[in-house]
This record gives sequence, C-alpha cells and structure tokens, in this order.
Amino acid sequence: MAFISITMSLHAQQNKLEKMGLISELVYIKYSSEAIVCHYYDTVPHSTANNSLLFLYNTTRIMVDQMLLQLKADMNENNSVRFYKKLDKLLTENALSSLDASQSTGKMKAYINGILKISAIRDSLLSKYPLDMSDKNKIPDKSIFASTTSDVAGIWTAINATIKQNEDSKATKVTAISTLLDSLRLTSVKELTKK
Repeated sequence: MAFISITMSLHAQQNKLEKMGLISELVYIKYSSEAIVCHYYDTVPHSTANNSLLFLYNTTRIMVDQMLLQLKADMNENNSVRFYKKLDKLLTENALSSLDASQSTGKMKAYINGILKISAIRDSLLSKYPLDMSDKNKIPDKSIFASTTSDVAGIWTAINATIKQNEDSKATKVTAISTLLDSLRLTSVKELTKK
C-alpha cells in the first residue's frame, strides 16, 4: 500500500489515489485536511461562520472520529472485521465518487453515507482553501507530517505481519485494525498549529 506525504507545493487533488481501499481514503482525508489547516491557520480570520476554516476542519474531524470509533466498536463487539472488510472491498472496487448508499442496508448503508458526508465536507474545505502552487511565496516547500506518514506505514507493516502470523485469531485482527484506524484520526487544531 502506498502512503503519500502531502507536500504544500503540490496540488492536493493530484495526491488522490482511487480504488485503493478504506485506509487510502482515510489517509487522504487526514493529510489533505491537516495540510490545509497548517497552511491557512495563520492567514485567515477565525470567524464562527459555517464555512470557516476551523468549522469545516472540526466538522471533518468529528465525522471521521464518529465513523472510526463506531467501526472499532462494531469490530470489538462482534470480534470480527466484517464491516472493515466490506468497506475496504467497496472502496477497492469503486471510486468514492461513484458510491451509492441506497444499494446497501443497515450498518453498511450508514458507513457508506458516513464516508460520503466526510468526503463532501473535506471537499468543501479543499475548494474554499485550496492547496496549490499558484503563489509559491505563500506556500512553504515542506512535507506535512513526514513522521506521521512513517508511523502509519510502520503500523501497517506490523499489522500485516501480525495478521499473517495469526490468521486464525480474530481478536488479533480486530486489535491490529483498530490500532491502524486510531492512527488515522485527525489531529486537533491546537496540535497542528503548535510552533
């Protein structure tokens, strides 16, 4: 699985990989949203309008947490990675933009609606606060969260090894995927803007 460190000097949409699965979608949502906050935090007014930077970012963060924590709870409750596998398969076979929740029922419908809503809010954030190279003086040429990218890649490698070694152990799979999902939660604005 390829992980991309989003750089401020590239178009964020160019870093979007399609049909890679659930983790790829979550990584893109996390890094593109965090890159926007890092870039614009000191340059935009922090109003309370519904389309403000902080409102859109925190809405994205809340929705991602809701989905990831519910997915973890469902995996732990059932001692099964069934929902994770279904979502991953769905996002491997289909581009996010082509998903239709009306073709699913129950929890899967809720998960699909959730990822679509998260994506829509993140797209609003990206359209209102674009990351592009149109003004090279404003955009520093630095990687965002390079260590975080390495951490996620390292966690993923460890999880794959654990799952392969313990193929019959459902609890180990649930724990391993839960750990990975935890690493994909968005960082608080306070942590992102520390200097």
